Amino acid sequence: MKAIKTSLSFLLLLALLTAAICGCAGAGSGNGKTTAPDSGTGSATDTVSFTPPEDKTITEFTVPEGVTEIPKEAFEGFASLERVTLPDSLVSVGARAFEGCTSLKAVDFPDGLEKIGFSAFEECKALEEVLLPNSVSEIGRRTFAKCTSLRRVTVGAGVREIPDQAFDSCDVLSEITLPDGLQSLGEFAFAYCSVASVDLPDSVVSIARMAFRGCANLSAVKLPASLEQIGEGAFMDCKKLESVEIGDRLKVFGEQAFFDTAIKEIELPESVEEVGYLALNVTPNLVRVTVSQKTLNAMNIDEKKLRE
Repeated sequence: MKAIKTSLSFLLLLALLTAAICGCAGAGSGNGKTTAPDSGTGSATDTVSFTPPEDKTITEFTVPEGVTEIPKEAFEGFASLERVTLPDSLVSVGARAFEGCTSLKAVDFPDGLEKIGFSAFEECKALEEVLLPNSVSEIGRRTFAKCTSLRRVTVGAGVREIPDQAFDSCDVLSEITLPDGLQSLGEFAFAYCSVASVDLPDSVVSIARMAFRGCANLSAVKLPASLEQIGEGAFMDCKKLESVEIGDRLKVFGEQAFFDTAIKEIELPESVEEVGYLALNVTPNLVRVTVSQKTLNAMNIDEKKLRE
């Protein structure tokens, strides 16, 4: 009987040890997974941890399914990287995550992606097209700046603001599709691009300073009826710009807004409350400016201020 009890005790101890070892193996990092409490319910949610590769000479990389965030600077300076595959689980791309990936030709952004951080794809000089899904609601400053091969951009319906310098100095960018619901364009948002015409959605309220500065091929602009503010130098140095249509809600016509363009005539609506200094200066082809007497009286200025 004593021998039987000893055997049972031994077997029980062995079982406990086996369970403990299995538990440790399941909680470890060998499979690249961690278990974190759900902040909403307290239940466990499996996520896949992500560690950027160390080899900066790789040409292709697939981010594992289950990864929700690519950390900041994860692939910064991976000059040989030509293609990256992003998982359906991805929610955000961190600041400078792919900055300076000068060989990166294509990125398929998954549905479900919500945020792209500051300078995330800046100076990806081989990138030719950007198609942002409707799930994206936030783009950081300079996200795609200096992508010098970028030709086509389609922004999804979730974006309400194109931030400062988002597509600045994208030299060959000629096709831009912006969503209904977009409200504002930031400073230098599309400066120094190759777009020939701009048709902004009716939801846009403001265009910030220098938003389209130096767009050398821009010849026509149709501004939405919803527009209330044109910022300083918004279309400065657009030397081929000959025509512009302005809606009847515009309140602020910024300083040097159309400085050094080829506009021949322009009509300011009665809604205008403020005209910036030299708003139309250095437009040698300008032959007609139409401003209502109501607008002039409200601003207490005479017509000369528009071209001083």
